[in-house]
Amino acid sequence: MAEEKKAPEAKQEQAAPDAKTPQGQAKKNKKISQMTLKEIDEKLTSVKDKMGRLDSRYAKELLGKKDELGRAVAKSGQ
Repeated sequence: MAEEKKAPEAKQEQAAPDAKTPQGQAKKNKKISQMTLKEIDEKLTSVKDKMGRLDSRYAKELLGKKDELGRAVAKSGQ
């Protein structure tokens, strides 16, 4: 019986490495709240290149987070 219980756990462990990204590559869908200022700038550049404008909701969220991080840096610098 103990072996039967361990079998599903082994399947879960095998599935986990497939979900991870290879070393050296950034996670494809990183949350905006976890991005650094540099990553946000890169995404904004990418969005502008692909869409031509920054009118999308995603771009507006990125701009809002950029402003928030900019204010946090300014406060810590004073």
